[in-house]
Amino acid sequence: MSEVTDQSAEVREQVAEAIGMRTLGVDYGFDVCWMAVQAQTAQGPRMMPVHMILITRRSPLLGQPALSHMAQIPFARPTDAQIDEQVAEGLRLLAELFETLKKPPAAPPASNGLVLAKGRRS
Repeated sequence: MSEVTDQSAEVREQVAEAIGMRTLGVDYGFDVCWMAVQAQTAQGPRMMPVHMILITRRSPLLGQPALSHMAQIPFARPTDAQIDEQVAEGLRLLAELFETLKKPPAAPPASNGLVLAKGRRS
C-alpha cells in the first residue's frame, strides 16, 4: 500500500529534534519553508527546491530584536545528517554572536591631555 508523507512536517520535526539535542538551557525558535530557485545544471537552468531553516535566539541586549540565522539546504528531501549539520552550525554562530554582543564596546585609549606632534610632546 502506498503512503503519503507531509515533507514539510517531516523536515520541521527533524529540525526540532536537532535543536532540542543542543539547547543547553537556551530558548530557540525556528521556522522551515521551501522555495524554488533557479540553478545552473548540465542541461541548462532549472528550477530546484531549497529548504530554508530560520533559527532564532533572544538578544542579550534589552529591547533588541531576536538574533537569527538562516540556512539553506538545496535538496527536495534533506537527510537527517544535512539538517543536523546546518542546525549545529546555526546554533554555533548564534552563540558566538550572542557572546560578542554581551561584551562591552572597547574603550578609547586613555588620554593624559598631551598631544604628540611630529613625535614630540607639546
